[in-house]
Amino acid sequence: MNGPRHLYQPGEIDTIRSGDIFVFDISGALLSGFLALIAIPSLMVLLSLTLPALVNRATNLVVAGVFIPVCVFNAAGASSPTRTRNRWSCCAATCS
Repeated sequence: MNGPRHLYQPGEIDTIRSGDIFVFDISGALLSGFLALIAIPSLMVLLSLTLPALVNRATNLVVAGVFIPVCVFNAAGASSPTRTRNRWSCCAATCS
């Protein structure tokens, strides 16, 4: 996926409506994974405010040790729009 810009490519919305995101079938497990990726930073802020300092440090180290590689993996899997399309194709629909 190329971020939100990939939605402007022909057929992308129809692919999602048919039940596929990239190579994955839309399922409860996939949506739960998306929810976890979004909720972890918010949960860490809440825990930072509520946990004692020593426990908070340990928790931050453990979660960061898992969350940072996941984020790097997600970033590495995304391709930039300029690699797959003409640089100005995102403007073509609005300029013409």
